[in-house]
Amino acid sequence: MASRGKEEKRDYRLEVADRLIQQIEQGTARWQRPWKAGEILAPVNAVTGKPYRGVNYENLMAFSPDPSDPRWCTYKQAQEQGWQVRQGASGLPLEVWKEYEHKRTVEEIQRLEKQGVTNPEPTERRLGVRYYTVFHASQMDGIPPLERQEPNQKLEGKPDTRLPKLAESLGVKLRYGGGRAFYRPSEDLVQMPPVESFEQAV
Repeated sequence: MASRGKEEKRDYRLEVADRLIQQIEQGTARWQRPWKAGEILAPVNAVTGKPYRGVNYENLMAFSPDPSDPRWCTYKQAQEQGWQVRQGASGLPLEVWKEYEHKRTVEEIQRLEKQGVTNPEPTERRLGVRYYTVFHASQMDGIPPLERQEPNQKLEGKPDTRLPKLAESLGVKLRYGGGRAFYRPSEDLVQMPPVESFEQAV
């Protein structure tokens, strides 16, 4: 089930690493952008709505031409929907791992028997990988515009008043403001965006 031919010779993970290094050097890596609530959405398949996971998630998040539109799909899926991937558009590779049933050869069975395995099973479960290229919604003509939800301006619930007291009793500084959330060990400081920028108090 593993891919064959030219696809086997490509090192997709090395390509991801190379792209990341290029973005870092250019100062365009997504984590270097100011954080805004709801600005970046997790990548999903534009046809099935299924979210991408693992290295595929990281790859699509890191190299999305528009992180506020999470939709991706293969050329074939786009065609089936009546969408057209623009000529010259460059897609990103995805790896899809699946289990399959492998029928053991006579040599494999003999080798197992020499290793002391009695009555080896004639088949075994194995993992195989296939590679697919996906394109972003912004690279397609005919795809409907993304239905965006209006930002929730009202905070749901009330912030827990015990949290600042907990930080104080632990001797940890807690500061609100800016557009990022982080912990700075050198100052023992927790920095949080303003409470109003969150959708839920929790």
